[in-house]
Amino acid sequence: MPTYLSSSDQTLLTNIFSTYEQIFGTTTKCQYQPFPAIEHKSVHPFFNEYEERHKILIEFFKHIPEFNNLFIDDKIRLIRNHFGGMITINELMLARSMNENLVSSLNNTFDRFHVLDYTCNVLR
Repeated sequence: MPTYLSSSDQTLLTNIFSTYEQIFGTTTKCQYQPFPAIEHKSVHPFFNEYEERHKILIEFFKHIPEFNNLFIDDKIRLIRNHFGGMITINELMLARSMNENLVSSLNNTFDRFHVLDYTCNVLR
């Protein structure tokens, strides 16, 4: 059977999945409250509520050896430039489902996350 990933890519994916299982595999949906609790209309309240969730995501990254090998500027760039994808992945890890308030808040505050509507419907 042909393999399409290099051995280093396979190792990276294994590290990511095992980290996920270590951190989130034993948690249940009830351990994390749905985010956001309310539908936000502006960026500041949204980020204030998101702050704790983001810290959890950063802790997840710190457990991945390849992430720790990056320079700090690269880590910051990686996180900053991929916020949209990260918040979606993070919420699915923490809550195991997408909250309607998240979709509405992202659409209200950023006006370019309308693709999340489709993503949420597919994941249900």
